[in-house]
Amino acid sequence: MALKRVFAPHLGKNIVLGGSRPITSLGPHLVAEDYLLASLLAPPNSCDYVDKAVAALKLLYGNADYGDCVIAEAYHMVGVETGNAGKIFIATLAQILHDYSAIGGFVQGDPSTDNGCDPVTALNWWLANGFANGTKPAGWMTVNSQNQTVVKQAAYLFENLDICIALPDAWINPFPSKSGFVWDVAGDPDPNNGHCICGVDYNPKGVVVCTWGLVGTITWAALARYATLQAGGQLFAVLTPDQVAKGRAVAPNGVSWTNLLADFKALGGKVASSAPPAPAASGLVTLADALGWANQGLGGLSSITLRSRAMNAVKAALTKGWPTQS
Repeated sequence: MALKRVFAPHLGKNIVLGGSRPITSLGPHLVAEDYLLASLLAPPNSCDYVDKAVAALKLLYGNADYGDCVIAEAYHMVGVETGNAGKIFIATLAQILHDYSAIGGFVQGDPSTDNGCDPVTALNWWLANGFANGTKPAGWMTVNSQNQTVVKQAAYLFENLDICIALPDAWINPFPSKSGFVWDVAGDPDPNNGHCICGVDYNPKGVVVCTWGLVGTITWAALARYATLQAGGQLFAVLTPDQVAKGRAVAPNGVSWTNLLADFKALGGKVASSAPPAPAASGLVTLADALGWANQGLGGLSSITLRSRAMNAVKAALTKGWPTQS
């Protein structure tokens, strides 16, 4: 599959487009709509995960020179989650190209191998091998782009949206020249314009996205039109422990990591670990220590359980972790 080059005025040079291969099969997967609407209250009208992730979002991660948009999008997502959890991870170009090689067969120095990636293959590879910061996702799911409520729930809950679409030609001709661009419905998608974009926020207009070092908006109508299998695209959400700072029990959005994992596991999700590692206590036990142990104790329970069972699980975890007198 030949990639195309398009002039990007904000960079003053051509960039590579077409690095996301059309999605034809999803294989076994989870569907956000199957449970989010039924199990959660209405999402807030907007959410904002951009500010603490700017250092990662402004980087192209090689996507000006290579068709690695699938990889670049994923590491923008990692930057959003680690940044909002308090310690942002910035991938190196070597790390980006390592994953591009492993997933897409790219060989540096051989342009004939620069053919982009299949997003589903990439998601499953990270599930098995992890990102460059050592984090393995707990799983991924599809999100119905035509249902605003479930899109908002997924973006708020998981702190990311993985938008893989074929861009209509009008979106790149003229090419966005600065942040603040708005992409609305603009004719048929062009399969030669395959691209993966990180959804980082949403608001009444649509989903706020980061791509090529710029931040703009895909309207709700455009997301519904293009992020579908029928249009050669898809919308995903990825669950990773990067949402939670080490030793903490909740993500910055206030969502309990333990409950999130339990819900995901109940759907059949492949959960890499039941909870972030609990802090090791030495000397005086802190509140963070106690919360970490309690969090581990609750990790094996479903999100709906008997009060007595939950109390017993926490008691057992605290008893196991509490330091004994020497």
